[in-house]
Amino acid sequence: MLDRVLRERPQVRFVRTGNADSNAAMLRINHQLGFKPYIAHCVWQVETDKVLDYLNSAA
Repeated sequence: MLDRVLRERPQVRFVRTGNADSNAAMLRINHQLGFKPYIAHCVWQVETDKVLDYLNSAA
């Protein structure tokens, strides 16, 4: 895809990509290509039963 972007859109100056911090293989490839961290985010997940228990105990 990067080759295609460079070929078809030579005016492009930046490419943004993303993958999980746990994906060491892809992180290594991105690093070798010259990608640098731009932004990070964290996703939290919880079971709804635990949320309801918490809310009921706080009431």
